[in-house]
Amino acid sequence: MHGIGLLLAGRRASLGPPSLISMRWWSSRGALASHEKDEHCKLLRQTSEWWGRRVVPIFDRGYASGPWLGALRGFDSRFILRWKLNYHLVTEAGVKQAAWKIPRGKVGLAPRTMWDAVHHCNVQGSVLFFPITHPDFPDGPLTLVVARRKGANPWYLVTNEQVESAQDAWKVVLAYARRWRVEILFRNLKSELAIQSLRVYRWEDRLKLLGLVTLAYAFLMEMMGKDKKKARDWLIAYACHRSGTHLRAVELPFSRLRLALSRLWLAYPCWFVRRGRLNL
Repeated sequence: MHGIGLLLAGRRASLGPPSLISMRWWSSRGALASHEKDEHCKLLRQTSEWWGRRVVPIFDRGYASGPWLGALRGFDSRFILRWKLNYHLVTEAGVKQAAWKIPRGKVGLAPRTMWDAVHHCNVQGSVLFFPITHPDFPDGPLTLVVARRKGANPWYLVTNEQVESAQDAWKVVLAYARRWRVEILFRNLKSELAIQSLRVYRWEDRLKLLGLVTLAYAFLMEMMGKDKKKARDWLIAYACHRSGTHLRAVELPFSRLRLALSRLWLAYPCWFVRRGRLNL
């Protein structure tokens, strides 16, 4: 089984957690086998039909390729794509070279201090941007945005967004940084909702189970919104109380909310569940 998810996130954290829009599941074996790129294009087509150019799809290095750029051009989609440093691009002067060679020897622009939420520290960063094209699409102008950070490898971001200043380049970098919310999605699906531990083998049964898991995840993420905070905090304090300060400061208490709902279900089962009540 393989899966791909589509999340809708705002440019700023103040807009709340991302929303799960769609999940696609497929298999590479059997009579109903499908190809990965076909499934990706199906989801891209849906995104184009739903929102057009009102959203900016963001992709990791696994999508860095000429065929995927062609698909994005075909759907007339805005995009931000992290490029692999050894993959070639064509500079404004017509020189074809690896992406890491284009900003070589250039001094970063508009340095600024940012908060690293992973390592919980402030980091110093700078940006560079260069007009480029892809060798397979010389008529499609693009921009290479390079984000540098002290003590880490730079990001090479290819985009068709308008980038005319360092401020525009920083918008591209910060938009890509929001993509890491996708990693949280799959971590929660694997660890909290156990999609890697399916115990059913028929194709239809798997799709039904994965559909229920997707709905459960969407409901839990909906509870992470600011308007649900009062109910969420009460439920967590009642059924999954923790005294640690670091746990109380968690922005998205997904694990505790799932555990609290599970305990509440066991303590107060619905009328159609044939089991006795359990004490919390």
